[in-house]
Amino acid sequence: MLRVSIVNAKVIDKKFIEGVPGFPAKYLLTLYANDQTQVVDVKSNFFKKIDVGDEIKAYEYKDHLSIEQDKRKSGWD
Repeated sequence: MLRVSIVNAKVIDKKFIEGVPGFPAKYLLTLYANDQTQVVDVKSNFFKKIDVGDEIKAYEYKDHLSIEQDKRKSGWD
């Protein structure tokens, strides 16, 4: 799992996902990167780059955003 702090991105879609026992409610966001963004993989401490113009899918939880790099590359839904 990747944790991301996206400062220069615009939300272009937001869908609510109901929580179930063991999994909190969250939003699935589609973001448009307005600036080059660094993403850190918290498991391996490896930085990845998101370029200007890329669409990013992220889960918005109560206290953080997260994306999964493999899903971002292969598509969603």
